[in-house]
Amino acid sequence: MALNLRPNTLLIFNNLLVPEKVGLKSVQRDGLEYEFTLVFDLDMKNSATASKDRTGLFVGKPAELLSAETGKLIQQWCNTGEQIEVDEVSERIGSCLSMEELLTLYNMFPQYQEVLNTEFKRRKRELIISPSPTLNGSF
Repeated sequence: MALNLRPNTLLIFNNLLVPEKVGLKSVQRDGLEYEFTLVFDLDMKNSATASKDRTGLFVGKPAELLSAETGKLIQQWCNTGEQIEVDEVSERIGSCLSMEELLTLYNMFPQYQEVLNTEFKRRKRELIISPSPTLNGSF
């Protein structure tokens, strides 16, 4: 299912309190994005960035134009129907190198959130206390 959100003009007020058009803002019901597995945000050049991705196909990838190939990737993911075991998710938790990666993993497997809650919290504390040196540029 695809969804197109209605845009409204986004205005800001400059120093003279004169409204200035700066772009478009989508209008949606609060929490609507939680109902989807994959959400793309399109910019003015129609480049898509995944703002929510439970598939793991587009995490951390730069903005790109959507194409037939993108659709094929999504279709392949939908048709795989692979079941991942709790042990594999547990291993992935330990290999997360950033909070974003950990949160993506958490959202990808809602069926294991309760069972692995302690491991997710432990890894979160580890990432907060000692972030990876390769992520912040220092050694």
